[in-house]
Amino acid sequence: QYIVFDGPGSLELTNNSVLFDNDSDSSQFLQAGGSLSDPITVTVRNNIIAGFRNPFNLRGSAVTLSSEDNIFTGLAGSDPDFSLGSDTYTTLAGWQSNPGGYDQNSVYVDPGFVDPVNDNFITTAPEVDTLEAGVEYYVAT
Repeated sequence: QYIVFDGPGSLELTNNSVLFDNDSDSSQFLQAGGSLSDPITVTVRNNIIAGFRNPFNLRGSAVTLSSEDNIFTGLAGSDPDFSLGSDTYTTLAGWQSNPGGYDQNSVYVDPGFVDPVNDNFITTAPEVDTLEAGVEYYVAT
């Protein structure tokens, strides 16, 4: 788990590039709602969230979410799971089609970090520039 937020209150995650490279099938970027009835407002916008099996595990009954313009990539060869309340969506498309309409302008794509092993998180994927998510777009020469 990367961020655990139990509220009450609000949390805003904007303009981050986060890479989890552990290949853990239970990895979570954001877990919120441990105190199931506490009101929590979460905003996730313009991020690159890479390598997590479950980017969002939002289990509280009073979680309000705003999520848009993010780039997701799951574990190698698998789609990420998104959990909200008692519902789990096993693809980004499923998550986008839920009644909340989350992440309509987000994409599932490898951001193409230049050299993450040596902390070079410049991206080579054109989708990053299109969404203006996380870090600036880098053209490899």
